[in-house]
Amino acid sequence: MSQSYSYTKANFSGLQAPYTAPSTGRLRRDVINDPAVPDTKALLSLIWNVGTEEATFTFSSALSGAEETALAGLVSAHTGEPLASTPLEVCLAGVDHSQGRMPSANFKPDVNSDPVVSHNWCKPESWWAYAVQKTEVSCNDVSLSQDPVADARTVWTPAPGYNDAAADPPERTEMINLRWGQVSTANMIPSRTSYYPVVEVDTGSGWVVQTEEDKDEAYETQAPSNDYAIDYANALITFHAALPEGASVRVSFWVPTSSAWVLFADPGKIIRIDEVEVQFSTDVGIRDTFLFKTRLGDTETNLATPREYPTLGAFVDEANRHYHIPARDIGHWRGQALGCDVHAWDYKGLKSMTSQAYEAAPGVWLPVKLTIQTENHKPAAGMRATVTVYVIEEDL
Repeated sequence: MSQSYSYTKANFSGLQAPYTAPSTGRLRRDVINDPAVPDTKALLSLIWNVGTEEATFTFSSALSGAEETALAGLVSAHTGEPLASTPLEVCLAGVDHSQGRMPSANFKPDVNSDPVVSHNWCKPESWWAYAVQKTEVSCNDVSLSQDPVADARTVWTPAPGYNDAAADPPERTEMINLRWGQVSTANMIPSRTSYYPVVEVDTGSGWVVQTEEDKDEAYETQAPSNDYAIDYANALITFHAALPEGASVRVSFWVPTSSAWVLFADPGKIIRIDEVEVQFSTDVGIRDTFLFKTRLGDTETNLATPREYPTLGAFVDEANRHYHIPARDIGHWRGQALGCDVHAWDYKGLKSMTSQAYEAAPGVWLPVKLTIQTENHKPAAGMRATVTVYVIEEDL
């Protein structure tokens, strides 16, 4: 049974200026590495409460008296200094490294370092951050234009004009897709399900919500599932059975606009960027310059010179590690149809980003934000172009 132990700021008697609060990252590492705390009593969590100025350690089971004394000693000796952000390299077992620089595995220097994954710049239907909602848009029957021998009233698309092409950046025609794996961390997006399209049909008795195909069920049974399937990239809704003559269809959905993906600290937090990776499928093609910009809130104030990547070679030039992941489970939506090359490097831009960078008004703070986008919001060619940012988050 788990057991928690709490320590007030007064217990951290070893804090040294300029640090006014403990470093949860260093504390985690020190506890895990301390031989007085057995591995069988794993540290499940470590939380620093800014309001009460109290640290709470939760272990998988209760500590013995000697172990609790050792933990108290770590607390009192802690200076508050955060961990360095330089990754450590270790040899890969069983690898011949006699010729030149040896292959290496990159171990994160902090057990609190977490990956944050972007949307896919090859797939505008994944660009959810600045998407615009469209409500109850009437649809046209385009069955015959899609397939001359298809049944009428099976394939529908939103009527032209639903997207504002004159906007800056222009609204695109794709439908945002947060349901079927286009964004690997979609489960962390607030109100994720509100981005799902809602398709309704009226056959003369009022509007009735339809049910989208379950891709897993359709794959397992090799038969149509539920009422319809969506081609998000082309905004096409295909019903598995032709609708009755005179039927009407409407859909509520979101359309992408900006290619920008934004990273910033939650209120009361600061994040340190450890390293960056890009994941490119083997068919990727760069069609616009990638920009990494560090700004103050949503203003145009750049806090560091934007880093530009106009070519694939620019990513290769900066990366100091590379590995390849082969294609797997081809043909299933959960698989990877093409191989993927991963390029990693120690981030050279602004290393720390605080949620309280500038007080724009009393109590209103602007955070530092890292924005990654293509310069003219053009998608990349191919299947996959994503960025993973490894961050360490701590309380202010």
